[in-house]
Parts: sequence; C-alpha cells; structure tokens
Amino acid sequence: MSIEEFKYLWDGSETGWFLQHIDRVEWRLIFYFGKTGPSNLELIKLHKIVPELKSLKITSIYNNLKGHAIYRTQEKYGNIESRRLFEQASALGLNVDLESKQVGGYLPISKDNCVLIIEDDNLANRVVGKMIEAGVEVVEIHVD
Repeated sequence: MSIEEFKYLWDGSETGWFLQHIDRVEWRLIFYFGKTGPSNLELIKLHKIVPELKSLKITSIYNNLKGHAIYRTQEKYGNIESRRLFEQASALGLNVDLESKQVGGYLPISKDNCVLIIEDDNLANRVVGKMIEAGVEVVEIHVD
C-alpha cells in the first residue's frame, strides 16, 4: 500500500477524520537481593505479595531466582495497583523500586467512530505524521 491511498485522511476530501492519541503508563516492580539471590524469608514475602508468584511453589520461585540479585515482575501494573504492591513490599522490608514505561499510539478515527487500522507500522507512522502535519485534530486520552 502507498501513503497516497490514505491522503483522504488529511487533505479534506473526506471530512470528519481525527487522531486519537492513547497514552498510558505501565509499571513493574523491581526487587533487589544479595548476590546469591533472595533469602528464604525474602522468598516467602515475594510469594505472599507478588501476584504472578502466588500460584507457584516456593521451590520453583527459588530455582528461578537463585543467583539473581534482581527480579523484575513480568506483569505490568497500573498506577494504583503498582503503588499498593510497592507499599506492601516496603512494609514487609523488601528492597523494592518501581519502573515505569510510557506506551501509547495514534489511531485514525472517523466521525462515525470507525477506527482505521493500518497493519504496516511504518506506513501507519507515516500516515499519522502526515495527519499531524496537516493539522488534523488530535484527541488525547490518558489511561491510568
């Protein structure tokens, strides 16, 4: 597909298109241990509060974390959940920190609320760039 096939989105020949920019922050918890990995007490505490570890046996957690001085949660959390888990971990005496990552993107949407999905990421980025350059309305949405 060519970028010219999407010209109607920004040239005014088909009115009513806008860009929706969806923005959100993903949070992970980072736990710090000694060089040999978490102690038995730290393992018990991790098992107690980290959702992704609760269903695992402590021996499995030990085998995965033995020799690792750091553990980053695989699950990503929203702001409220990450803060709650951080406070719980801190209260239990775990050495914990939070890591955030800003993620999001743009979607062309019609006045009829039809979303245009362009599967080629490079082409989609070029189309969005042209729409912004042409002054197409951008509606910002922040998800927390």
